[in-house]
Amino acid sequence: MKGIEGLPLRYILLLLIAAVVLVAVLSITGMLTTSATSATQTANSSLLDVLSKSIGNVLVQNPSP
Repeated sequence: MKGIEGLPLRYILLLLIAAVVLVAVLSITGMLTTSATSATQTANSSLLDVLSKSIGNVLVQNPSP
């Protein structure tokens, strides 16, 4: 299997795993803090939107053969 733009597939998987872990840590810390305001929740959701849109754009621009 070929990676995106010639990158090895393991680097792409590592980046995806790192992004998922980052979002998970942000959401867990947001849930654990008692003063979780709506600002942090909207920041987390906007981060998720940006990540999903960027990953979707990369996949759309570079479909796997």
